Amino acid sequence: DDNTTQLVGMFRRESVVAAYHVALGTSTDRHLYRDRVRVRTQPGASFFDAALPQQSPLAGRAVSQVPWPADATLVSIRRGASVLIPRGQISLEVGDTLTLFGTGESREEVNRLIESGSVSLGDQDRPS
Repeated sequence: DDNTTQLVGMFRRESVVAAYHVALGTSTDRHLYRDRVRVRTQPGASFFDAALPQQSPLAGRAVSQVPWPADATLVSIRRGASVLIPRGQISLEVGDTLTLFGTGESREEVNRLIESGSVSLGDQDRPS
């Protein structure tokens, strides 16, 4: 305080940007955590499996193209002997077993999506 010529620290742009990204990530993580807690604490929420049948309109679609119900979270994709972490660009295939977490109502919505595609999937997103 008395010696104004003594260096006490350095303010670098990289440090500010890094701190911003940490804060942004923490905020996003908190938001996602709150969403997960909301679904987990709803009555009747549990894990459930859904298999993609031969004529499913979801076959060939990327995970990110599917309008998943708001109260369901895709947890994993079992394909043969492998278990895949669901990432946006992974394409769903006939025979995949999807493990989801959600409410009974979301389970019904997922089954409708898998069986008939009753929720609009949009022609522009259809695989060729």
